[in-house]
Amino acid sequence: MKYIYTIILFILIGLISNCEFENNDNGSQKEIKSLNSKSGSADYNVGYQRYTWTDFSRAEVATTNLFDFRTVVVDIYYPTTWSEGTVSDLKDRLYKCNYLRNDVEQTLAMSLCEDPIRVTARQFAPISTDSTYPVILYNAGWTSDRNDNTRILNHLVKSGYVVVAIGSPYTDGLVYVNGKYAFTKLPGSDNYTQYMDFYMYMIEHPEEVSAFIADRCAVNVEDAAFVIQKLQSINGWLFSNKLDFGNMGYFGFSLGGWTANLALKRIPSIDAAINLDGGIHPEAANAGVYKPYMLITATALNQMNQLNVFGETIPSGLTFIIDGSAHYNYSDLCDSDVIQSYGLCGTIDPVRMSEITTAYVKAFFDKHLKEIDNPILQAPMEGYPEIISFFAK
Repeated sequence: MKYIYTIILFILIGLISNCEFENNDNGSQKEIKSLNSKSGSADYNVGYQRYTWTDFSRAEVATTNLFDFRTVVVDIYYPTTWSEGTVSDLKDRLYKCNYLRNDVEQTLAMSLCEDPIRVTARQFAPISTDSTYPVILYNAGWTSDRNDNTRILNHLVKSGYVVVAIGSPYTDGLVYVNGKYAFTKLPGSDNYTQYMDFYMYMIEHPEEVSAFIADRCAVNVEDAAFVIQKLQSINGWLFSNKLDFGNMGYFGFSLGGWTANLALKRIPSIDAAINLDGGIHPEAANAGVYKPYMLITATALNQMNQLNVFGETIPSGLTFIIDGSAHYNYSDLCDSDVIQSYGLCGTIDPVRMSEITTAYVKAFFDKHLKEIDNPILQAPMEGYPEIISFFAK
């Protein structure tokens, strides 16, 4: 029961706006993928590839079809020296947002689709061959989207990382797999259109919900292990053996943060993990993680819980609170005026918020995946007055 109220807190503020911008027209390989371009300078431009992979060793537990195997969608972003592409017009894909049938949810989703957060990345550009690049996996929040932290993702790739954003069907809000849309699956609810009904179910069945959330995180970690295997199998012929699996990180927002600390415990090749305002997975809490770990959060309660649980088992790490932030600020969503109008964001400016999180995410992975130290990891710096309650180890 000690985790139930934390679970309820994070689900209640779970993401209710999703758009899956999938190109299903079998068009040219010159398609351009949109990401955000506001963070940081670039040594590299961004290449992009999308794949749908099926793990035939695992049944899809969210459906009753015996022949439905677990399938994930991955967006792979990597350094390239090819020139930037041009921004594509995504407005003609708005019909996909109509699957979010609840009026409020649809309003939020349509707003994000009409004004997406963008930076250009050239699809199928060759990876730069002047180095090898640490691999970082990313998981989104509950009912969220794998590209909901494009500012951080973009900056990491431009700084010499490969970032793999994993789309987890039935946990993410909307993932297009095998010719159909996979919505978030919740206990007591058949699909996303009944999302609001889940709140009452959660209050009435807290222990079942607690187990359900833990199980979904475990499925996401199994997805991650499968994705690593697939990446290793294509590293030579698609990426010129430039993916460095000896230096791997993991980060996630909200429920993705829960997944990150569980992945740090379960997947031996993950060397360091970052939790963006997510909770603690019970298995990781009980066993400890014993690897570098960072939590950036909006609440003192979450910080104190994780310090109490992980403080003795983490060899190196830090945690801090960003003053004026709220849960949604730990993604790109607060760039949306509509999201802000619903009171889902804190008082901090979204661009400033992104500058802080991007700087610390990069510094943490630089230290633990590239052996590049940065003084901002040791103590609060004058350039970041918004950081409070800073603990480093």
